[in-house]
Amino acid sequence: MNFGKYFIGQDFSEIVKSKTKIPATLRAASKRTFRDEIFYNANDTIFCNTAWKTVIGVIQGKVYKISLQTPETLLISPLTGNLLWHKVFRQLNDELLNFTNQQRVGNYYLTKWITAWGNVVLNRASLFNEIEASALQREIINITVTGRFAFNDEKKITSDLYMDVLL
Repeated sequence: MNFGKYFIGQDFSEIVKSKTKIPATLRAASKRTFRDEIFYNANDTIFCNTAWKTVIGVIQGKVYKISLQTPETLLISPLTGNLLWHKVFRQLNDELLNFTNQQRVGNYYLTKWITAWGNVVLNRASLFNEIEASALQREIINITVTGRFAFNDEKKITSDLYMDVLL
């Protein structure tokens, strides 16, 4: 399955020119699955007719993780968040068949599809607006794809092997 120009297992040399490595200070704060993984800020990706901020994870010269998040410039209210979440959910469920697991987290759902090539997690959350110190909230929708190829037979892909928040 493609997410814009990116797909799991893609040779990183095909896309390296337009990427910037995430600074060491931010990489140090992120959860690492592998010692030799490297995360890159990628160009925004169009998925479901929406531009998404994109981070890709590379291991062994191949893309093993793709994380899409609604960009900060796209202020999503609960209403537009509902519309976009349902649009993305339908697209993923149509292409990947029925979801594997769905759990309620607060007012929203964390939905997972486990496939032969990896897993896809669709997550939605509200962020408190600290600048205005008010109850105003901004919605974030995050899609994280993790490729199974990066794991050996003894280690299985689990729900904690995705980036909760983009760097």
